[in-house]
Amino acid sequence: MTVGCPCDDETCDDVHAHDVTGTFTLELPPLAQMIGRVSDANNPQFYDATVIAAVNAAAALLNSGFVAVYSGSQPALDGSLTGTQLATATFSATAFPTATASGGTVTATANTITSGTIANTGTAGYMALLKSDGSTVVATGSVGTSGADLNLNTLSFVSGASFAVTAGAITQAQT
Repeated sequence: MTVGCPCDDETCDDVHAHDVTGTFTLELPPLAQMIGRVSDANNPQFYDATVIAAVNAAAALLNSGFVAVYSGSQPALDGSLTGTQLATATFSATAFPTATASGGTVTATANTITSGTIANTGTAGYMALLKSDGSTVVATGSVGTSGADLNLNTLSFVSGASFAVTAGAITQAQT
């Protein structure tokens, strides 16, 4: 084990071998689904300006906020965060520029997200997007190495290594 490497693997020779990187995409449900349709006869169609405003409002909640990864299972909707917080990365003061519409989908792509240092060793179980107070939850999502809300190069977090989220997006279909 190299001096400075935080892992317990005696064959490890590089602390940077434990760095974790990832990207996230959160898909908001269509506005029609969010407000609830009375029957199939209803056919609301929300125009760009409306859906852009909704995505921008959600994205603004993350100004100077955090992408945090926790061990354990993702909590139920509006449930308390559980598990150990393994790492955080920080959104910029303006987390997302103005969302744009294209092909029936509105997308806000995150500005630079500042890397952090992994605080605790453990296995990633879920992620949470937190407001700048570090405790108000905007959203939670799945983590994995593919097909998840936050896709990471590994789910194994080692204290002292770096944690980077290289890209992030919030999307919402218009219908």
